[in-house]
Amino acid sequence: MSFLQDARRVERRPVAKQGDEQLKSFASGRSSYERPMIGIIPAALPFPPLASLLVRSVDLGRFAIG
Repeated sequence: MSFLQDARRVERRPVAKQGDEQLKSFASGRSSYERPMIGIIPAALPFPPLASLLVRSVDLGRFAIG
């Protein structure tokens, strides 16, 4: 029976981690500061180096947080 209890504990851990990540992303307000960046990128489109730099920074920010 102890083996079954260990298996149940292992099953619960990923669910708890997913919930924690969702809470962190919600608490940090990820969508609230991504919206202004979306507004900046079209303004930077006439300048390709600047636009590509902004897109990279947004991607890196998402990777670091998510």
